[in-house]
Amino acid sequence: MTRGRGMVEVQKTVAQWWNDPLIIQLIIAAAGVVVIRVLAALLSHWAGRYVKDSQTRYRIRKVTALISYLVIILFLAVVFRNRLGGLAIGLGVAGAGIASTTMQLVNPPPLTVKLSGKLPE
Repeated sequence: MTRGRGMVEVQKTVAQWWNDPLIIQLIIAAAGVVVIRVLAALLSHWAGRYVKDSQTRYRIRKVTALISYLVIILFLAVVFRNRLGGLAIGLGVAGAGIASTTMQLVNPPPLTVKLSGKLPE
């Protein structure tokens, strides 16, 4: 008898998971990432098979990997778009801080020395 009850509880738990939008988004995200990586691997394999120049083959593989990662990021942003509001604000603030720091490194403020009242010659 306990086996039947346990199975019913498991079925209820699984049914609750399937009704949770986050779980559905995670499943879609995982499947999408797998499909994108498989396509990138196929393209990379094609480059290794049909392109004879090693430098060109290397560049195709690197560009394929980079583009696949960008597509994955874009895909995940679309899948989780309803949960990214706070992330966008955080990335904006971080970007502003990085830009400010970079500007200070590239164009540092002028150094003023005033010990004796005279400028160094």
